[in-house]
Amino acid sequence: MFDYRKLRGKILEKCGSDKAFAEAIGLSPQSISSKFNNKTYFTQEQIMNALTVLDLNKKDIPEYFFN
Repeated sequence: MFDYRKLRGKILEKCGSDKAFAEAIGLSPQSISSKFNNKTYFTQEQIMNALTVLDLNKKDIPEYFFN
């Protein structure tokens, strides 16, 4: 199970809401909720899109997505 608290903080900082983040990376708010509740997981493509939207680097992936 992954802990997405740090990722969610970055999302609020950069996008203002989970819904805005979901739309920015091409997902529905329900899909993001499912990922944050560990029912489904981020794909590589979704992670790469998130890095762009959140202004993160590839080296940040473990810290934000696999904690």
